[in-house]
Amino acid sequence: STASQLPFQHRMAAAWNSFNGRIFLLLSSEDYTAKEFLECASNDIAWKHAFVHPRLVRHDVHGVDHTFSSAVSRAKAEALTLTKGLTPQTDPSEHGDRALTEVRESDIA
Repeated sequence: STASQLPFQHRMAAAWNSFNGRIFLLLSSEDYTAKEFLECASNDIAWKHAFVHPRLVRHDVHGVDHTFSSAVSRAKAEALTLTKGLTPQTDPSEHGDRALTEVRESDIA
């Protein structure tokens, strides 16, 4: 089919944009994969509306790596997932187009 001939990034963007469920995006600042994703999403027309998805909850965690390899950063990822993630009480529409939380390593206790 024509859709399967598109690059996977475009197929992923199409699925993201048409998805009616909640999207929890947890990004770490010292992660080259996350940086590449953000660059692609900001420069590729297929991703034009990705960050204004009505059910997107995004958290940028500063000072941590791709795998959240320290115990402190893992605890923060777990806490964000449980409190701000895809729990039934989370409603991103309460926060306008999207909910964005930026967390720095110094905020992690």
